[in-house]
Amino acid sequence: MCFCAPASFIAGGGIAGVSAVIKPKKIKPRNRMLFSIPFIFSLHQILEGFVWLTFGSVFQIYFAYAFVIIAFLLWPAYVPLAFYRQETNLDIRKKLRNFILPGFLVSGYLAYFMLQNQLHYEIQGWHIEYFYDVYGEQIVMALYFLLTVLPPMLSSGKILKLFGVMLSLAYFVSFFFFYSGLFSVWCFFAAIMSLLIIFHLRQE
Repeated sequence: MCFCAPASFIAGGGIAGVSAVIKPKKIKPRNRMLFSIPFIFSLHQILEGFVWLTFGSVFQIYFAYAFVIIAFLLWPAYVPLAFYRQETNLDIRKKLRNFILPGFLVSGYLAYFMLQNQLHYEIQGWHIEYFYDVYGEQIVMALYFLLTVLPPMLSSGKILKLFGVMLSLAYFVSFFFFYSGLFSVWCFFAAIMSLLIIFHLRQE
């Protein structure tokens, strides 16, 4: 997160708590992956809280890797599949299906370079920078952005479209103002905005 350990823990706990309280009584099978997104973000923020807390400890590397695995490897594959599964409009489903294979390929590509290269992470003022060497980094990051932002924007649900738009705006804010901590800050914004998913599910 972009501030400190308490902020990460408060965000993580708050997102999980609010999601649990306002969730619909019954989750349809096709919505289960989508419903899980706020809770994964909650875990994600808590993990980064521990990255802050364990600074200088031998345990910090484990929390940093856990954070990066979700941020870099999980989301490019998970987001397209989750939004494809929840979509009921057949024409939109066909479009969303085109994101699934590229999502898994990008996740696999990033996983390969994570295994080949050392993960670096540094506290830069009020945020944390995570990075490791990836061949063609700029192209891969552009694909990552499209894979995580376009599926919600293409969805038929108005609230999900709003989530996608806000996600893209949060990316550009993070990119221009917190570039060194891009994923740390963007994931924080995305975690809070993921509560929109719960509001969408309540309308189903």
